Amino acid sequence: MQDADIRRAVERHPVLGARKLEELGFSRPIVQAVRHHHEWYNGWGYPDGLSGVSIPLLARILMVADAFVSITSNRPFRSASSEEEALEEIVGYTGIQFDPYVVPVLEKIVTHESRETESLINKTLDLSAEEFEA
Repeated sequence: MQDADIRRAVERHPVLGARKLEELGFSRPIVQAVRHHHEWYNGWGYPDGLSGVSIPLLARILMVADAFVSITSNRPFRSASSEEEALEEIVGYTGIQFDPYVVPVLEKIVTHESRETESLINKTLDLSAEEFEA
């Protein structure tokens, strides 16, 4: 298989995934989010070359989340990056690949809110059953 064939196969997965979700009865916003989660904010993505706010908001959010998970996960061809490195890479593509309004939300979650969430979870786990039920 040649590189162009591989690229075409990769670029089909959002369309095939969206079609399958539609067949399964998922709502239109979910189907559209899957179909368009590889559209770049500047229009260079696929499958339809959408740009900016013509990309459904849920797809723009999914793209940032997918990239973050991908960058921070081990792959056969590279080791996982740290959360800080992933965030730096995503921030570097803000307005190009990623929505400039979605990226700051990820930044906030990774740098600040995740610590608050962990703290809240720990505090909740420390509660006795009686305190929790009260």
